[in-house]
Amino acid sequence: MKYLITITLGLFLFLGIPSVCNAQIIKSKEAIKTKAIIKIKSEPKIKLEPKIILLRKNIDLIFPTNKAINVALNTTLSWEAEISANGNVLNFDVYFGTETDPTTKVSFGQTHKSYTPTLVYNTTYYWKVVITDSTEETDKSVVWSFKTDPGIIWSDDSHGTYTDQRDANVYNVLKIGEQVWFAENLAYLPEITPYVSTNTGRIWGSEILDYYVYDYRGNDIELAKSTFNYQTYGVLYNWDAAMNRKNASSNNPSGVRGACPCGWHVPSYEEWIQLKQYIYNNGEIAGNMIGKALASKTIWDISGESAGNVAYRPTNNSTGFTALPSGYGKFYPETFSGYLLHQDMGEMTHFWTTSEGINESSALRISFALHKTLGSLNHHETEFINAYSVRCVKD
Repeated sequence: MKYLITITLGLFLFLGIPSVCNAQIIKSKEAIKTKAIIKIKSEPKIKLEPKIILLRKNIDLIFPTNKAINVALNTTLSWEAEISANGNVLNFDVYFGTETDPTTKVSFGQTHKSYTPTLVYNTTYYWKVVITDSTEETDKSVVWSFKTDPGIIWSDDSHGTYTDQRDANVYNVLKIGEQVWFAENLAYLPEITPYVSTNTGRIWGSEILDYYVYDYRGNDIELAKSTFNYQTYGVLYNWDAAMNRKNASSNNPSGVRGACPCGWHVPSYEEWIQLKQYIYNNGEIAGNMIGKALASKTIWDISGESAGNVAYRPTNNSTGFTALPSGYGKFYPETFSGYLLHQDMGEMTHFWTTSEGINESSALRISFALHKTLGSLNHHETEFINAYSVRCVKD
């Protein structure tokens, strides 16, 4: 059957010439009323295949930023590419290396927008990404570079320094046997918990992160960092803050980074035992004198000193570990709220481990302690709410 498309001429003036989509299709006998008639011959319908069109924006490299420095060794490269390819599969090739225009393809045809390379300290790397779709059309990114964390700067075979990239604190480090330890207390202070020595009604419990500077009662981080106690003794952490809410570990190494910088971890009970055993086996030191081998030659209260205790400072610190009498925070419960006292600075220090108490109590964790009246290093089961120092060990 023939059809006619009718267009009222009056609409030409009001709407302009309409598109075919606006035309009205009617039977020919109804076309009498129109002022203009256009006859269209019927044609067979043709099925059109959609043309695949690749709409692409250049690839944007995201992280690490171009020319970044002090990049951690566990860094993952990432990028973005806003692409619509009518369902085409998009593949990414990653080029990575120390050449200024890298030619080594380290990943081929991956579909996700990230890649984790193997990195070493103090090295400049270059990288770029090439994208390919199923039609073999390609685009590539620009080349970016970054330099990794310088790591430990060794002054000799067993002594060096390490800079924490989070806050630029520089730590002395020490190799003892197969382990590398901080030779100073950790001083990472992301926030400050004001010290109060009376019951304020605060609720104490697990997963609350407490960071103290001994005897500092304010809430200004920079003021806390300016104090002698912070600059000398570092930070006192409750167990959850030391662990950064990670689960307990008895492994050696513990595998728990906690509050330590990237590439370091909080030691387990077993790692402290390894340290003690090495000193005993290699330092010609009696087991009850290991504390003296770790304690500093300064600051310890000398009252009651004798040749066999930490208070007798001249024979201390044969290892270079330099344990200071930083004191600690002791929790005094009154039901479930209570208060925490900073005490025993000059006389004692405690160091957290990642390990639970021997009876796996939900409340007890293991710490190691030095006291001025003893020559030994002893472990204790203690409340996780208490606030102790942290020494980090190299991964």
